[in-house]
Amino acid sequence: MTRRWLGWVILGGTMILIFVVGSQLKSELSPLEDRSWFRLISTSPEGSSYEFMDNYMDKVAGLVADSVPERRITLTITAPSSPDQVL
Repeated sequence: MTRRWLGWVILGGTMILIFVVGSQLKSELSPLEDRSWFRLISTSPEGSSYEFMDNYMDKVAGLVADSVPERRITLTITAPSSPDQVL
């Protein structure tokens, strides 16, 4: 407790070090070929069945197929439950 000022010195030095190291890092920009992805995450009301959500995702996939003629792949995944759901 007699050297409380040392905490401020360490904090200031750490902030300067973070700034110097952070400014030297190269920024990552996604390549042009990675910019053509479209991801849609859907959730259904509590108590909805798997079949309900699967039918809904089929409708969404059909909408995307009709709306985006230049698409190459439409992939849908219907999970049986959310990862944070405890059974």
